[in-house]
Amino acid sequence: MFAITDYLINDSGVPWVARKTVANIRRVVDDYIAFMPRMFTQSPGGTAHACCLPYPYIIYYDIDEALHTVTILDIIHGAQGERRR
Repeated sequence: MFAITDYLINDSGVPWVARKTVANIRRVVDDYIAFMPRMFTQSPGGTAHACCLPYPYIIYYDIDEALHTVTILDIIHGAQGERRR
C-alpha cells in the first residue's frame, strides 16, 4: 500500500487524492477478504484469483490453504483493464 500511495502522490501531486484512493482500496479488501477464497474463480494458467465487484478495482490474490492466508498480488483500477503488471 505504501508503494501505491507514493505512486499516486507523485502521479497526481495531490496527497488527499492518494489518501482517498488508498482508503477506497483498503475498504474493498476489507469488505471482501473473508469471501475471497471461495467467491472468485482461479485465473487461467495460474494460482491467482481475480476479484472485481461493485468497486472499480481488480484485485489479484493467491490463497495458501495450509497457512489460511490470502496474499494480495496486484491491484489494478478497472479502467486500466485486466492486465497483470
